[in-house]
Amino acid sequence: MKLKYFHKQLFSHFSVLFIAFFSISILFSQLAEEFVYQEKVDDLTGYGEKLLQDVRDNNQRRDLLFFAYNSFLQTEDVRFYFFDTGSEFLYSTGPYEKPGRLLSDEEWEKLKQGETISIQRDLTKFDQGMTIVAIPEMYDEQFQYGILLAAPSSSSTNVINQLTVYLIFSSILACCLAFLLSWLLSKNHEKRIRMLQDATSKIALGDYTVQVPLKGEDEIGNLGKDFNYMTKVLRESQEEINRLESRRRRFMADVSHELRTPLTTMSGIVEGLQNDLIPESEKEKSLRLVNKETKRLIRLVNENLDYERIRSNQIPIHKVSIDLGDLFELVVDQLELIAEEKDITLHVDLVNEVSAFADYDRLVQILMNITKNAIQFTEQGSVTLQGVETERETIIKIKDTGIGMSAEEIHSIWERFYKADLSRTNNPYGEFGLGLSIVKQLVLLHEGTIEVESTPLKGTQFTITLPKQKNSSM
Repeated sequence: MKLKYFHKQLFSHFSVLFIAFFSISILFSQLAEEFVYQEKVDDLTGYGEKLLQDVRDNNQRRDLLFFAYNSFLQTEDVRFYFFDTGSEFLYSTGPYEKPGRLLSDEEWEKLKQGETISIQRDLTKFDQGMTIVAIPEMYDEQFQYGILLAAPSSSSTNVINQLTVYLIFSSILACCLAFLLSWLLSKNHEKRIRMLQDATSKIALGDYTVQVPLKGEDEIGNLGKDFNYMTKVLRESQEEINRLESRRRRFMADVSHELRTPLTTMSGIVEGLQNDLIPESEKEKSLRLVNKETKRLIRLVNENLDYERIRSNQIPIHKVSIDLGDLFELVVDQLELIAEEKDITLHVDLVNEVSAFADYDRLVQILMNITKNAIQFTEQGSVTLQGVETERETIIKIKDTGIGMSAEEIHSIWERFYKADLSRTNNPYGEFGLGLSIVKQLVLLHEGTIEVESTPLKGTQFTITLPKQKNSSM
């Protein structure tokens, strides 16, 4: 039979409390019985020691002394027996004639050795249990005589029974309260778990906005906090997936456009050459156009391949010492014609010789991507390449006077498929919005950092920091 969590909790709580009350009841009953018995023994011992003391002090008037004590002890329902070394009762207030009926041989031997005896025993003549105390009188370590006192255990039993009755009623009341408390606690736990269950069902249906109002510092409360944090992460992940999906769709549209244009151009030129529709004077120009469009397609494909290889750490980095002056001149030479078409001046700002410890081809790729990006978003301005070297690192800055970016755009430029200027459908550099994503990954592979500072309508500055070669002797 399968039990619900509520019933399991209720049963476990009530069982623990019931066992605890039951164990305490038994222990209390035993302690109460022992306490009442010890109190009776102490009373009888006190009577006996006082009687023996009076016998020592008034040895010649024993009969009067015993008569007086008998009158007093009868009111306490106590019987006493005075006996000598021959086990004969010299004075008796009970039905027994010899102490052997009250004490066993072993107890009698202990008594003769000077040991006080206290026992509980059922006696047939009294038809009830009796508490018995026997006290010896010793002189020079020799047994002289003794006194035995016996009192019925009925009064003690009545006290214990009354305590037991009170304890039973108290236990029943406590069990009822325990059951009520267990029911409330179990119901509360069930409610909190059901809230988690309902929230989990909503998560399974795709609702990542759900939150569970669980409080407290117990395990369920902490589980609720973790659950809410999980839903927050899932919601953010879903939002990120949606953003990437939106960019992917835009990316596919861009791919279609970017590939269709050169392919259409190349197809038209090839058909023209095949059918002799292009004049001889235009064939060389047409071939140059086909070559240009082919390189553009290769660049588009390589850009995507580079990103995937970088992301999966499949690009090896071979660091060497590189002269930044030569590298900047290479970048300027390759991009100067493109910059002149947009009336942009390229500047190199190097006061002294500056070197960088990096992979030559990848550093060229980084600088080309950023510089192309600066030229793309600048009109009739300037792009400056600057390098500074310290003992620990090389700092490269590429600054333009272009259209700049907002804070939101700065946060997004490193993401794949992102394009800062969505109005441009024909983008000759970083066509798929992968250029800066590749740049950042390459900088990280160099154990460096890259930062962006930009002001809308004033310009943008990229700052790359690359660590110097570590001294092997350190």
